[in-house]
Amino acid sequence: METEIGTIKSQQEWQPRFLACIEQDPGAKAAWNSLTAAGVDAGVLSGLLRLACNSAGNPARKLIEGFRRESLTEARNTLRLADRLEADREALLALGKDWPDGLIDGLAEAFERIRAEVKEAQTLLAPRTLNTKTIQAWLITSIQEATGSPHYREVARLLDCAYLAHGEEPKDAGEEALRKSHSRFMRENPLRGLVSPDGKRNVQLALLGLVVQWVSTLEISQVSSDSSAAIPRIDLSNLFPPRPDKNHP
Repeated sequence: METEIGTIKSQQEWQPRFLACIEQDPGAKAAWNSLTAAGVDAGVLSGLLRLACNSAGNPARKLIEGFRRESLTEARNTLRLADRLEADREALLALGKDWPDGLIDGLAEAFERIRAEVKEAQTLLAPRTLNTKTIQAWLITSIQEATGSPHYREVARLLDCAYLAHGEEPKDAGEEALRKSHSRFMRENPLRGLVSPDGKRNVQLALLGLVVQWVSTLEISQVSSDSSAAIPRIDLSNLFPPRPDKNHP
């Protein structure tokens, strides 16, 4: 519960800063309007931009670390099961009896398979593999699915605003760096299949999927009358007691 409350409070602090940055930067506002006009969902776009930042204030980092920690604990517990199966097999062999066909080989296959799967899981959960770059790749592939193009220039401009809203200088160094980073992820990262349309539904990223689902259901309203697409504002009335004017953060 503490993590959930902390995430909500961070969103309250981050969102007005992000909106102000877009409003003050004609290039960022043009990028926003271009993407939303092309069919990118405004709520998902805003949420993924926030979560794709490698920033200390990004709640996705805590979510990823918690997911990694719990999953690695489960992996260690599973390895202990493999050790017990191997010990049982050795004990049965030591007895020297005629055991049912397939029992000894089946135990060996079981603990070997468990260890192989745990090793694969540990690779997928390593910090160099699962990090905010995974969400960044999710962001870019989602835009590509909606528009037919990754729109690196627009994403880079909006990521700059997302970092500034976190109170940090942008770290992705522009369009070309973003293009190279994403190309490297899609070429080398073992999680690249999980940011495909089918992969996004994979249970290995269920936790991140819940975050995306949450941000995509946030209320969207107009920021200014001359905007060609609504920049997202968040209605937290279902989470906190009503305030006199919920249009103000």
